[in-house]
Amino acid sequence: MEIDLKFGCKDRGADGIVFIFHDRLRTGEEGGGMGFGKLKPSLGVEMDTYQNYDLDDPEFDHISIVKDGSLDHGNENLKPVSIFPNRKNIEDCKLHRVIILWNPYAKEFQVFIDNSLRIIRQIDIVGEIFKGKS
Repeated sequence: MEIDLKFGCKDRGADGIVFIFHDRLRTGEEGGGMGFGKLKPSLGVEMDTYQNYDLDDPEFDHISIVKDGSLDHGNENLKPVSIFPNRKNIEDCKLHRVIILWNPYAKEFQVFIDNSLRIIRQIDIVGEIFKGKS
């Protein structure tokens, strides 16, 4: 998947966005849940621009892989990394290319922002998240 996203023009403007793999057509909790909260079974790519202290969010704009509707970074989720390695903030009024690659055979999941690899993870989405249902 490739998409151009604009994260806003003002720092700390809103929660962000989650790209979701889910087996039903519905959404989860809004607000800090970003439409992903409590959605099971699911896998999401969280791109967050707001620090929710109750979710152990870092102070910088971050990206993370999240599972089963849990955006709490204190649990088993991949620890968040900075959206930009050398900047704290992505809200710059510009479009940013987000590319999500999934190789189901190699079970490799990658996320790029502006051609920079931000996350690479071995994950069996069908087997681990969806219990064998493709």
